[in-house]
Amino acid sequence: MPSPVPINVIVEGEDHRLKLSVMQGDSVHDLKEQVETHAGFARGQVRLLVNGQVLDEDSNSLADYGLEEDSFIQIELKAHHH
Repeated sequence: MPSPVPINVIVEGEDHRLKLSVMQGDSVHDLKEQVETHAGFARGQVRLLVNGQVLDEDSNSLADYGLEEDSFIQIELKAHHH
């Protein structure tokens, strides 16, 4: 059961370390948008991982991936393919 209160998660990439307040019921898409907004990444450029697992289902909730207070999320930037 997702917690109804916000949790703080740590999002870290090569040049970024963000502490975000999110809801466990938020979707992966919501989290990606928050990361992109706070870190200034282009839309769709970010891939997020938790414990080596890619958060690849945008419609899944953060609770589906077991995110909890102080969860550590890794940012990987997708390579640009032109």
